[in-house]
Amino acid sequence: MKKIIGLFIIFFTTLLVAGLYYNSIADEDNNSNVLTSFEDYQSRNELINNYYNVNLLWQEKYQKGQDNYLIPPSLINGGLLQNKESSYGYNKETLYLKPLDEINFNVELDTIGLYQIYIDYLVLAESKLTPNITIYINDEIQFVEMNLINLEVDWQIENKKKYDRFGDELLPKSLIFSSWHYREGLIDPNYFHNEPLFFLFDEEINSVKIRVNEGYLLIGDITIGCDENKAITYQEYINAYKDEKIIKDKVEIEAEDYYLKSKRSISSQYQQDPSVTPYSYKKRVLNVINGNNYQSGGDSLTYQFEILESGLYNIALKYYQSGSSSLPSFREIKIDNKILFKELENYRFSHSTKWKNEVLSDNKNKPFLFYLVKGRHYELNT
Repeated sequence: MKKIIGLFIIFFTTLLVAGLYYNSIADEDNNSNVLTSFEDYQSRNELINNYYNVNLLWQEKYQKGQDNYLIPPSLINGGLLQNKESSYGYNKETLYLKPLDEINFNVELDTIGLYQIYIDYLVLAESKLTPNITIYINDEIQFVEMNLINLEVDWQIENKKKYDRFGDELLPKSLIFSSWHYREGLIDPNYFHNEPLFFLFDEEINSVKIRVNEGYLLIGDITIGCDENKAITYQEYINAYKDEKIIKDKVEIEAEDYYLKSKRSISSQYQQDPSVTPYSYKKRVLNVINGNNYQSGGDSLTYQFEILESGLYNIALKYYQSGSSSLPSFREIKIDNKILFKELENYRFSHSTKWKNEVLSDNKNKPFLFYLVKGRHYELNT
């Protein structure tokens, strides 16, 4: 067996299943839908204005905007203005919004064209469901996805483990983790597109209206702009660290010990299998991620880990797929909330009905090296 130097292991024991464009299906009866989901999305929406078709037309006719336009809360109508002392650490004024509240503002552009919308926001703890909004540009819904755009929300579980009277481990309680999302681009609710949505601003002065459908929010600055954040290749990435030391120490993280999750319903479960840890033949202990509720586009888990020595590490994840279609699954992988290189945008996990240790590698099976500095880090798997 080839020896992996400096192996950094994350026990990613999710029941990953076959997927396309980040969509995954949990059972065999639904696997036929995977192959046609994107095609159906295109053909079914040819008669209506879906984003895929509208954006194709826009890209032929309009240029992407080159400038950024910042709109602070003081220039936005609607909502309840909060001073910086009541803004949960934002250190500037914010707007408080509840379900059915609307805000609107105008933006004057130097150049008409295609722009993205970025929002600073915080999801408040009284929210019970995933927050979502409706967007109007110049009083129009330009494509159907604008009717319901989700805002990402983080959930955290209680750290204290609880057990029933038989000694079996219970699922921990989930709580909203209220933290600011800075310059968060509005994304496709179907997760068919990796980059934030583009909107057409075709007037010198454009109006923008946002209606909150679900969730209690604080809104900070809103930016109209266009971020061209193209990821570099792995070779470009590693060239900057080729003289760094390869670390031989291991850091192991259990899959059930995640730091944050993107949906309340994502949970751990017990699998009675000695090849996963922790394992007990007498008691039920949480030791894997439940693949039945970690399967949809946009689902993500964040793991926190501590590095004792700066240097180059490998990363491995333990997984298997329960689907029988023999199709691979694809995941986006971030370190400290960044995609370090292009190969991590859509990483392929091959079909496997047995537990497998996947060392993140290139298409020639050469393991990637990741430069990690001493201290605390976060890994996000989507």
